[in-house]
Amino acid sequence: MRITCWLCIVFFFTTHAHAATMEDGFAAMDKEDYASAYKIFLPFAKKGDAAAQYNVALLLDYGEGVAQDKLQALSWYQKSATQGYVEAQHNLAIMYDEGDGVKEDNQQAMHWYRKAAEQGYADSQYNLALMYDLGEGVKEDDEQAVYWYRKAAEQGDAKAQYNLALSYDEGEGVKEDNAQAILWYRKAAEQGYADAQYNLAIMYDEGEGVEQDKAQAAMWYRKAAEQGNADAQHNLAVMYDEGDGIKKDKQLAVEWYRKAAEQGHSDAQVNLGVMYYQGTGVRKNKKLAVEWWQKAAERGNETAKQNLNRITR
Repeated sequence: MRITCWLCIVFFFTTHAHAATMEDGFAAMDKEDYASAYKIFLPFAKKGDAAAQYNVALLLDYGEGVAQDKLQALSWYQKSATQGYVEAQHNLAIMYDEGDGVKEDNQQAMHWYRKAAEQGYADSQYNLALMYDLGEGVKEDDEQAVYWYRKAAEQGDAKAQYNLALSYDEGEGVKEDNAQAILWYRKAAEQGYADAQYNLAIMYDEGEGVEQDKAQAAMWYRKAAEQGNADAQHNLAVMYDEGDGIKKDKQLAVEWYRKAAEQGHSDAQVNLGVMYYQGTGVRKNKKLAVEWWQKAAERGNETAKQNLNRITR
């Protein structure tokens, strides 16, 4: 009977125990149980599983669940990337691009960005475009930059959409086309990309590539301004100051001039100084007016210098 019971116990454990799987590793990652995830992925990584190698590299890279080790992360990214694992190719490229855990090497960065970009990985397509745009690791090539910006932009990458719009706006790497610039600025702007919102506002403000529409300009300036874009804050202030396309409101003009001025925007500093000097939209305070003009003058603003000269004669 003892033998029978012992056999029953053995049978119970062998039928219920199971070896960890890759799915267990992913489940541990989802639960942010990184130590368990690392222990599960490591044996699979050693057996050559590209996904496991990538995840081991990722955990080592960020020191999650294991002591941070950039060299080991690099090694595992390399193993995974060589097998064509696209996320590993991208992260390996970043390490070479930024000199993170390895000597900076733009050519290696280019190599791995290209590998991932050719598999359709949008972040790599954008970074590859940027390297062509800036001539990093490769001869500057505006046409190639546009080619890869477009690839990423078509996948919805807002940074790429903005840079593609800029290329059309300035005629770099592609024929100048305001309508295309508007189209891509809008796509990025609608994703909340502040620089695109500002440039789209400019085009509505000046009627470039689109019918002039001051209300649309004000709307997009506001969106960018609320994200801290100093140029947008200044231009929105001017619209309130002059009642250009929106109802004149000197107090709101002061508010937006101040936001831009505090970021060092010299034209906003000049205009805020004028508001204080004249007591428009704010209590008159010539001392503060001078202080803002001095700040602008220190930045080389000629109008500020002229204003200071006039009041010190």
